[in-house]
Amino acid sequence: AVFARNSGTGALSEVEVHVDGIGTVDGIAAASALAISPDGRFVYVAGAGDDAVASFSRNDVTGVLTFLEAKKEGAAGVEGIRYARAIAISPDGAFLYAGGQKADAIAVFKSNTSTGWLTFVEAHREGVGSVTGISEPLGLAISPDGAHLYVASGDRTALGVFARNE
Repeated sequence: AVFARNSGTGALSEVEVHVDGIGTVDGIAAASALAISPDGRFVYVAGAGDDAVASFSRNDVTGVLTFLEAKKEGAAGVEGIRYARAIAISPDGAFLYAGGQKADAIAVFKSNTSTGWLTFVEAHREGVGSVTGISEPLGLAISPDGAHLYVASGDRTALGVFARNE
């Protein structure tokens, strides 16, 4: 749902609602997290029920959203977003990270900062290589300087930390 906020009173008024499967909208079933690009032009939604991350363009005057695409687990090589529960976008808007709770993974996407479209880059999985502390990821945050990605693990009550290499 999109709401307009009265800056004087803080009151909200509904502008529009997007529903998974209505019109072209896809990938937002059981929506669990969202991130807005630093320039405010794009909104990304983690759809746990669709094992997906959906992209919308955003009108910066009205706030109205236009569906762009959905990246889904198992389609076009995308992995690591089964039951997507968390997302974070880098301070420069160039990368989006999504945590797949049932995949025990963090997926990395390159974001086209002009169009909002995502390209799958890679996935990091709990127990593969030296990766640990990200089992059932429920929350993601990027440091203000963009140097680190923090992962709140739902299974291990741990905090995973990744150094970002752009």
